[in-house]
Amino acid sequence: QRATVICETKCFKWQQTLNNSGSYSKMTFRGCYDKMFDLMNPTTQAIPDHNFCTMGEAQLKCLSDASVIEHSCWCNGDFCNGISRLVVTASLLTIVLAHVF
Repeated sequence: QRATVICETKCFKWQQTLNNSGSYSKMTFRGCYDKMFDLMNPTTQAIPDHNFCTMGEAQLKCLSDASVIEHSCWCNGDFCNGISRLVVTASLLTIVLAHVF
């Protein structure tokens, strides 16, 4: 139950992974969307009506063979914004394959 909070609106998770030639660094933010962002600001994305996740990847021009991968998830309920076993398995497999090849 570490660092759990009750959210009146959607739970939000944002994770950024830097892939630097197969060496991965992660940064994760989790919390209640309405507490993390100013919903009165017109530039803040509105809270979605349904649960969903997005993912995007961009190559870095300043570093060859490097990219930034971003995941964002909005959800309701207990432990809804945790990382799935499939994502953990895929990440570990990618790291192992990167070291083998």
